[in-house]
Amino acid sequence: MKAVAWRETPLDLCYRIQIVSFKSKAELRNIFHDWKEVAMGWNIKYNDRVMIYSKKFKNEEEWTAWANTFPVPFLEKRTWGEKTTIIQHPNTDKKRENKNGI
Repeated sequence: MKAVAWRETPLDLCYRIQIVSFKSKAELRNIFHDWKEVAMGWNIKYNDRVMIYSKKFKNEEEWTAWANTFPVPFLEKRTWGEKTTIIQHPNTDKKRENKNGI
């Protein structure tokens, strides 16, 4: 399973997470039982199904706590204006990599 997450808008705590290379939808139902399934598709190049889920969190800490319990490491992409930050979850060393070198 591979995953990438992003926040829908900088002012909102609604996150989306895209999942590819998963074994079964049952596996995903266990992980995303309280998330809304918002899209599904197919990557023909790699012969993989793609699922996208959405959930609104109460605060940043709630999102981070959930992200750090996800069963596989994943990247979170944050973009505000021209600044893009990539965060690795689980984020055990709290390092943040900025695509623009900031």
